[in-house]
Amino acid sequence: MEMILAVLTEYTGPDLHKTAERIRNTVNNTKIDWWGDELPLTASFGGTSVVVGDDEKSMLRRAESALAESVTAGGDRVTIKN
Repeated sequence: MEMILAVLTEYTGPDLHKTAERIRNTVNNTKIDWWGDELPLTASFGGTSVVVGDDEKSMLRRAESALAESVTAGGDRVTIKN
């Protein structure tokens, strides 16, 4: 499992969710050829928006918690926590 951190400026929760869903759908429509087999790909996302009093650690904790929630719920989904 690979993890990527992206910092998107001037995004609201709905914008973030919409962008993550677009990326997730693109990944889902991609197949990997492996020794004659086509392997499906999935992606799970966890995100958050800045709230008053946040620092980088509190934001990262919330984003990691959202990602863990996506994975625990079966993966291949987007979870945004504010």
